[in-house]
Amino acid sequence: MTDRLGGYWLGARLDGGGRTIVREAYDESGARYALGMPCPPDATARARLAAATAVHSLSVAAVVTSRLDAEPPYVVSEYIEGPTLRHVVDRHGPYAGDDLYRLAAATATALAAVHEAGAVHGALTPDKVILGAQGPRLVGLGLWPGPAPGAGPRPAEGAGGSYTDSGPAADVHAWGRLLVFAAYGPDDRLGHGERFERPLRALVAAALHPDPEHRPNARQLLMSLLDVPQSQQGRLLPPEPIDDPPLGVRAEAVYLRLGPGDQDVVPDVFLRLVGLDAEGADTVAPAAGEDLVAGRGVDEVAAIERVLEAYQKEGLITDRQAPGEPVSGGADGRDSAGTPASVRISYVGLLRAWPRLREWLDGERSGLAVHRELAQAARRWE
Repeated sequence: MTDRLGGYWLGARLDGGGRTIVREAYDESGARYALGMPCPPDATARARLAAATAVHSLSVAAVVTSRLDAEPPYVVSEYIEGPTLRHVVDRHGPYAGDDLYRLAAATATALAAVHEAGAVHGALTPDKVILGAQGPRLVGLGLWPGPAPGAGPRPAEGAGGSYTDSGPAADVHAWGRLLVFAAYGPDDRLGHGERFERPLRALVAAALHPDPEHRPNARQLLMSLLDVPQSQQGRLLPPEPIDDPPLGVRAEAVYLRLGPGDQDVVPDVFLRLVGLDAEGADTVAPAAGEDLVAGRGVDEVAAIERVLEAYQKEGLITDRQAPGEPVSGGADGRDSAGTPASVRISYVGLLRAWPRLREWLDGERSGLAVHRELAQAARRWE
């Protein structure tokens, strides 16, 4: 898997679902985005992505740019901080009463904006609704060409029907299933009406009609919901404070928790974990743990080990080998002294996301190769 696409440096994998991988990504300035890598596009996918770029709504994560001719193709979207609807329901339980109306209205608003721009979502699920600081936001637009798996019923061959279930009608059906999940959680076997008040119950039932021709469109859903006072009384916010800091904020928080002596060795540790690729661009590079401590005094070795432990605990440095990297050290990946046999920065996105690290790199880029050569020479001398 590549670490960079275009001008974007990749971070952790997000929940893409279905046929798409989604990664956290950072541009050259350190701004955070969501980068999706959909399946190879066809003409329909290209047209739908073009329509997705025309969607402008505060309820929808905007498509920023895309490169469908790249290998792999990718789509870059606004990053929305917050938990998914699935996470909230799994952790805190189903919604009820006014909160269900607020969720229904927010998601219908997003869907109406998408459809009125000539776009479709294609995979509206509880993973594609983020409970952000400003309320529910729809994400994943432009990433799933064509009808998503399970996007609604299709009649069996010979069952007397000939319709297909795709496009806006499939999104409406998915909206109905989304509300059922929000009201019942993963187990919806108790029925689809008991926890819905009458106006919302009728709308969900209409959205779930097996024939797409008999479903309301998103604008009709929204207009019906706006007639219900509960849907307009405040925003639906996450049930707990959002804890979704970007990589740079996480790295800086670790740095500030370290003592002054430990902070002094952080630049050298990270600079030895950065190399240059064939094009001369910064990239992550594994380093042997013994190279990091070679030629150091006892106090410095202890400081480096504390730094490694702190950043490993935060998930920003790892001692796991990348695919194809030779395994070294003992069975637990550490040498006889307890130092990790090999360590690496977990995400290349950190090289752009953390301003302090960018500053160190800008000041020492010409000496990156020298850092590594000196460490290896010191180890050979020992």
